Amino acid sequence: MGEHFGVALVYDLPGAMRPVPQSNLDAWGITFYEALEIAKENLREIPATFIGPTHSDGVYLSETEDSYDASRLLFPE
Repeated sequence: MGEHFGVALVYDLPGAMRPVPQSNLDAWGITFYEALEIAKENLREIPATFIGPTHSDGVYLSETEDSYDASRLLFPE
């Protein structure tokens, strides 16, 4: 994603998040990038609330109170 950030896939379980290893992707017959697109679509379906500027660039604060705030950095819009 950038010089100081990385992107990973995880299973979202009721009590924890578990990394998805390459062996799972191989078994499913999909690439990391295909799985990432699926994960991003799943994340887009979860409603999110932000506080921030309405008419220009600026800083935003997530009010969603879930564990996906950092993942939403993948959505520049």
